[in-house]
Amino acid sequence: MEKGDEGYKRAVSGLLRKRNEILADICESQERIGQSKNDLESIERCLALLGHDGELPTQKKKAVRVNLYYRNELRSFIRKQLNDSGTRLTTRELAERLIEIEGRDANDRRVRSDLIRRIGSSLYKMRNDGAARSEKEGSEVRWWLC
Repeated sequence: MEKGDEGYKRAVSGLLRKRNEILADICESQERIGQSKNDLESIERCLALLGHDGELPTQKKKAVRVNLYYRNELRSFIRKQLNDSGTRLTTRELAERLIEIEGRDANDRRVRSDLIRRIGSSLYKMRNDGAARSEKEGSEVRWWLC
């Protein structure tokens, strides 16, 4: 490509712009799919609680979902993860581990944000109680047990 050739520069610029648009669409689609999967699982759990025992075409057999939101269970999860990891972890890393354990879709930004908020709140309470410490590294806060 010659330096003076504006046609090629415009084509490359246009292709790069289109590539970025497609990547943004893919990210949005993955997030919508993640939200839809979690919503579908919630509806299926409600149906099961209401006594529906029929087969649902979308239902697949999987591990039992663990819910760690009962009293002190989230703090116990955090303690175990910080203790077992041997390294300092961010709130996001802890949330990603919990999403994996619960079997949720990691692309659902709503679930991820909610867990980051809940875990962060627990960590700040643990720090105020003297059970955890934190250190800011750039834009991240890393946590460890006292």
